[in-house]
Amino acid sequence: MKVAIINHQCNANAIKLKREFKVIKDVDVCLIDSGSTLAATEKKEFDRLLPNVFYSGLINEVSSWISAVDEDEIILTICSDVEIDQPSLFIKRIREAFNYDKTGVYGGVSYGTSHSFMKPKKGSKGLRRVNFVEGFCFATTVLLYRKMTPIDLGVNRLGHGLDIYLGFLTIQSGKENVVDDGFVVKHPVSTGYSSDKAHIERLAWFKTFGTLAETYNANVLKSKYQQGKWQKVFYAFFRFVGS
Repeated sequence: MKVAIINHQCNANAIKLKREFKVIKDVDVCLIDSGSTLAATEKKEFDRLLPNVFYSGLINEVSSWISAVDEDEIILTICSDVEIDQPSLFIKRIREAFNYDKTGVYGGVSYGTSHSFMKPKKGSKGLRRVNFVEGFCFATTVLLYRKMTPIDLGVNRLGHGLDIYLGFLTIQSGKENVVDDGFVVKHPVSTGYSSDKAHIERLAWFKTFGTLAETYNANVLKSKYQQGKWQKVFYAFFRFVGS
């Protein structure tokens, strides 16, 4: 499994994550920085140092890192502000999730800044289908990662909606987006972004993929489609209309 940790100004936690994941068997880790202020000792910990290329540029760099990797390999991407208490167990849960051949994107549930569907669901301890997995910590196949990238930085530099687009690609490929109510990560409150500029970039970027993708983007967060029969309808529509 490949693990990419992407960083901007969360240096200590980024390095901590790298050290914890690189000791796990059969895990290859790459720590990538985007324009952070780094001490000399910190720089030595990073595998790739970039100017500030924002989230989209970091995702493109991950795609470059895995360019020669088999398309069935799993790639886990972690933003460096995310806190993970049991990295070995997390890797185990990811591997188990992808043993189910319908899994396209996987994420742990989360406390902190995230949508309600990413929060732990009472009474559930396993995989739960969602419309997309938020982009602060997600695992997917190299094949789907390649379909998502490269991202046009002239249109969507901030990366708002990349996770939604990956959810769309997953459904179109006949796979499912799932979160794991049996594993919790923490995405600290007030991290991430929610700005008018990011939203404008997201809308402009989705226009480049056509009407079906725009329709997905416009409906993906509506509560009606988050579970039950209407979620099944949502999946079926975007899976078969796009095929």
